[in-house]
Amino acid sequence: MSEADFVAVQQLAAGSSAGRGVAHGYQLAGRLRCGLCGRAFESCWSHGRPAYRCRHGQTSARPRRGRASNLYVREDRIIAILRSLIADCHDGRSGLRLAEHLHRHGLVLLCTETMCTLEPA
Repeated sequence: MSEADFVAVQQLAAGSSAGRGVAHGYQLAGRLRCGLCGRAFESCWSHGRPAYRCRHGQTSARPRRGRASNLYVREDRIIAILRSLIADCHDGRSGLRLAEHLHRHGLVLLCTETMCTLEPA
């Protein structure tokens, strides 16, 4: 799959109908992992902004009991962190361009409540 094809599919898959039928785009969908449990973050809309969350396997059928609290990270904060972590991305690239960079180099961003690190996918 070419990089252009990857980005096009990612944009289609990352759109979501949240609230009043408005589609939201998530620039980093599929490129973030939870540093606590290793799961991929889910895209979500939080306080009027794109964000990502990990519920650490919690579902209504499997209550939390002893698991960590849900972890939420806002997309704009993740983009700022990525710009500081990726040396050749200080040119003000958009989140989508940063996601392309991660894909091209086989990287994901591993996040906890206090820090984020780049790791091989």
